[in-house]
Amino acid sequence: MRNNEVYDLMNSLLNVEGSPLSARFQEDEPQLYDIRSHILHFYDNIKDRDLSTIAESNLEELYEIFSELDELGHLDVDSTMCEFVLQDPVIRALLPAVHSSYTSYFSLHESQLARKILDHENPWKVLESFPLYPRYENLINVHFQNSPRLKLWLL
Repeated sequence: MRNNEVYDLMNSLLNVEGSPLSARFQEDEPQLYDIRSHILHFYDNIKDRDLSTIAESNLEELYEIFSELDELGHLDVDSTMCEFVLQDPVIRALLPAVHSSYTSYFSLHESQLARKILDHENPWKVLESFPLYPRYENLINVHFQNSPRLKLWLL
């Protein structure tokens, strides 16, 4: 299915009279359309690619491919918009493939990173140059701050 056909299908499904999305959708249509467009672009970019081959030959290319999806995951959207996105019929159809590819991406990316760290004379330099290192560090800090049992254990 071509992008134009997908967009036409999305719009016809979302504009059906009585659709639970149609009333508020009019307000949030531009943001939903933007999110939908990014997801469709990402899907078009990965659907026919062999991620393992890319990871072996060019880890930076793999990171670039998935950075678009990663940016979507960090958008500041309210819970209603999240519901719209998850109820969107086209997005719902693509989510299993997107999720599967994202899971594969992290597995491949982290495996490549681990190999580089183990083989490098300065492992910390490699780790700190990892584009997602600041997010991992933040994730650990947030987890630590929100885990009372961990705090007690360390005391």
